[in-house]
Amino acid sequence: MNKNKIILAAFLILGLIGAVTVYNNYKKLSTIDFVDNNQIVDLIYSNQIYGFSLKLPASWSGYVSTTSAIQYGYMVTLIHPSSTEDNKRMNIPILIYTQSQWQTWTDNNFEGYPTAAPIGPTLRASTSEYVFATAPRYNFSFLTGFEEVENIINNIKVTK
Repeated sequence: MNKNKIILAAFLILGLIGAVTVYNNYKKLSTIDFVDNNQIVDLIYSNQIYGFSLKLPASWSGYVSTTSAIQYGYMVTLIHPSSTEDNKRMNIPILIYTQSQWQTWTDNNFEGYPTAAPIGPTLRASTSEYVFATAPRYNFSFLTGFEEVENIINNIKVTK
């Protein structure tokens, strides 16, 4: 086998390993539990990286989750499957900060917290490592489903 074929084979193997790793990590981020007749028993978003979960109504089946870096932390957003550009629904936005960052803000009455709102974020749950919160006025757009989203967020569970 010549040198080019060996290099190509190595790249293909590494690519396959990478694809399998990404797929396995994606499957760990969220789970849906089904019974034998495909009726949804519980729809659960479970984030293994940060250690929290949310129980979702069956109407959220097919949701999309995103994780993005924000100033001082991360944000996980769950997007309702019926939300469209013409018919927007309320998303579930979970802010994730380290305990040390949260402590700095709480010690200073949220002085320096990156928002134009006159109040700080709402603490929803925490682990020894992370704080899960919602931004001030996150639901003031009053999009369809904002009450449902508040109920979902109020039942956040810590899994770590």
